[in-house]
Amino acid sequence: MRLSIRKAVVVVVALITPCALIFAQPATQPATTAPAISDAAFVAALEAADGQPVQNHAFEQILQSVSPHFPLVSVSTEAGQPAWQKVTLNRRGKQVDAFRIRVPDGEPRDLFWVFLCNDLRYEWQIIPAAASEGRMGGFRRNWYYKPQDILGDRVPGPSKDLVLQSLDAASFKPGCEYLIWFKFRHAKPMPMYVAITFLPAAAEPMSIESSSHIASAMGLSRAGGQIAEIAKDVNPTTRPARKK
Repeated sequence: MRLSIRKAVVVVVALITPCALIFAQPATQPATTAPAISDAAFVAALEAADGQPVQNHAFEQILQSVSPHFPLVSVSTEAGQPAWQKVTLNRRGKQVDAFRIRVPDGEPRDLFWVFLCNDLRYEWQIIPAAASEGRMGGFRRNWYYKPQDILGDRVPGPSKDLVLQSLDAASFKPGCEYLIWFKFRHAKPMPMYVAITFLPAAAEPMSIESSSHIASAMGLSRAGGQIAEIAKDVNPTTRPARKK
């Protein structure tokens, strides 16, 4: 999806096909050990993905082939208690990057998330972590705000934009792992502050598709500590390439 920065604008993203996943690990567990793959091979995969249109299945498959090497972002399962984290993407300057999330085990859950950034020159979507698990319908709508409108003076200094999204429980299977990928238009590192929450599925899936519902479910407000101070750093699974 091509993005434009507008307050409270709804963007409809093209749907893919529903997913059926059986990759099980709870979101609260530590990251799994990545299979043996060299750093050079990981970088080569990012470069190969950058050469593919994001609409192509090949783009997804390349990222899925190295999915354990993307950092794992923890999720919250408590309404009104966002778990803020800072993740820096595009550290290698390959213009493609991702992070992983795990859906908690147990009952079906809806996803709510927010991220803060200082640049929206990229595309993003969510996919299964393993190519063998097929494809899925991804994010359908985005809501854009100026961060201060929702978080007041808690906003980290560099952040210029805030994005809200939700995705209903029918898109997920409890215990499954997913990638949220980003394709950038530049080679600069992109620091982001993110918070992701999984809550018990709503009776009406469409009821979660509003910015006010997302903000309320996550407890986003002007009250609380500075996000830059309370956010936990997400360490990359693999090291960035050294500059020559």
